[in-house]
This record gives sequence, C-alpha cells and structure tokens, in this order.
Amino acid sequence: MKAAAIPIASSYRLDPVDDPARWQALFASAPRPALEQDWAFGEAMATTEKVPVERLIVLRDAAPVALVQAFRRRLIGKFSLIRLVRGPVWLGEADETERAGVLRALRWHWRPGRGTLLSCVPELPVGADSDGLMRTAGMRRMVTGYSTIWVDLSVELDVLRARLDGKWRNALVKGEAGDIRVETSHGGDVLHDLAARYDAFRKTRRFVGPDGKLARALVRATKDVTVLSAHEGRQLIAGAVLVRHRCSATYFVGWSGDTGRSVNAQNVLLWRAILTLKKDGVRWFDLGGIDAVHAPGIARFKLGLGGDVTTLAGSYL
Repeated sequence: MKAAAIPIASSYRLDPVDDPARWQALFASAPRPALEQDWAFGEAMATTEKVPVERLIVLRDAAPVALVQAFRRRLIGKFSLIRLVRGPVWLGEADETERAGVLRALRWHWRPGRGTLLSCVPELPVGADSDGLMRTAGMRRMVTGYSTIWVDLSVELDVLRARLDGKWRNALVKGEAGDIRVETSHGGDVLHDLAARYDAFRKTRRFVGPDGKLARALVRATKDVTVLSAHEGRQLIAGAVLVRHRCSATYFVGWSGDTGRSVNAQNVLLWRAILTLKKDGVRWFDLGGIDAVHAPGIARFKLGLGGDVTTLAGSYL
C-alpha cells in the first residue's frame, strides 16, 4: 500500500517496505546507523513486545533519503502511539533543509487526525539547532536526551589502546595476564545463562536497559550476534553480547559477577570485542548507552574505552 501524498512536504513520499533485502541494502549505505533501526531489531521487538512494526523509505524525487522503523502501540480505542527510536536513518549527509522536510513528512503521516500520535527520539545531537528542527516539524521535547559512547574503530589498534583511560588499560593488562578463558558463540546455553544473570543484576541495580529475552530474540532474528563469555574453570564469570548492524555494532548486554570483577574479565571481553569487530570491518562501536545518575559505575567503565560521548536531542511529541 502506497502512502498518501503529503501536502506539508510535497516533494517527499513515504513508501512502506516489507522486503528485508531492500531495507538492509539501503541501511548499509548509512554513515552510522543505530541498532534500533536495524531490521532484525524490529523483528525481535515484534516477537518480545508483541508490537506491530512499521517501516518506511522516505523518498525525495524518487531518491531514497531516509529509513524509518517505528512501533505501533494501541492506546484507547483505535488511537495508537507510534514510537520512533533513534531514527530516521539518514542515507548520506542530509542538510538541515532535508532533515526538516523528512521530519515534517513523518509528523504529517502519523498525525492525530489519522488516529496516531508520533513519539520520536531522533538521531540528532542535543542542542538548539536540533530542537529548532523538531519544532519546525511541529514537535516539542518531553524528555531530555539519551547518551551513549561511540568508539571509532577505523584507527590503528595501538591508537585505540593508547586512547584507553590509564586505569582501564592497567586493569586490562592484569586481566590479560590472568587465567581467563574467553569463548565465542552465537547463543545457546551460554547466552541463556548470561541473560538470566544480567536480568537479575539489572533488577537489583534498578537501571534501565534491554532485557535478556530481547537478546535471545535477536539471536533468532539475525546471525550478526556474537556472545563473548569469560570462564574460570567451568564457571561463567562474565559475558558480553554484541550485535552488528552493517558498519556499526552495539554492546547490547554485559554482565560480570564478583569473580569476574576481581580479575577484570569485562575489560578483557570489551577489548576482545574491539579486536573482533575491527577484524570484521566494523567502523563504529556503540557502547549501548550511559546513565551517570542511576548506573555511575557502568558509565565510568564505558567512558574508560576512550570513545566520544554523544547525547541525543531528546524525546519529542
């Protein structure tokens, strides 16, 4: 079904897409796409959260300029909330005019008059320019921005190692000198065990993050999931789940027990993750969000990898 013409931005057309190959081909051309807009993430969310996925290609003069993956949650009666997280995916270097046109087109497509309310966390940096862009599209900020850390893997390994915080690097050296056995898998019993331990840790610490069932659903949805696990003897002492999404990858789930922390196992796993992703040609490593208020220890650990902190504009209605 073709999207209706959009009077407010008539040069743009929204084409629904149900072909994963077409989506992924365009997704691969994006400079630094987020996991939340990957096709497999949408499939995993549909399975775990039971929400319909809506995917659109935004065209200007027949040329694709952006991708949008959103989730529809039924509210009262026939009214629905459309949740768009870390999108649109900009295909190339979109200028302010382009971005404004795409955002206005989406706001018109999912307007209240059609029984929908768009909630958008755009992949735009925090600041007056982004806020003005969203206001131009008819949306107002409701919640402050999400922060994460991106590590650029295109530089040489010795540069990446030199960029590590001194204390983080010293912990890595100690971990590498220890008796930690690292295993690599796609899922299976190791992921099941890791996800259960991670969920228990997340509930105890009360921090916001993806749950274990979503990690297991991603394994079923894509082959681009790598589970790195650290063992001491037969004991699982730490683990990390990585999800690759074309030129980017995300540190999706991580857990370390008391023994793992005492031998710096997570430092070893994250450095091993960098080596693995770089070898596979991944350019960008998203460390999966930081929350200095509710999870300061995790935030400090991620900051130790020497990446660039990025804060998004916020959540808009």
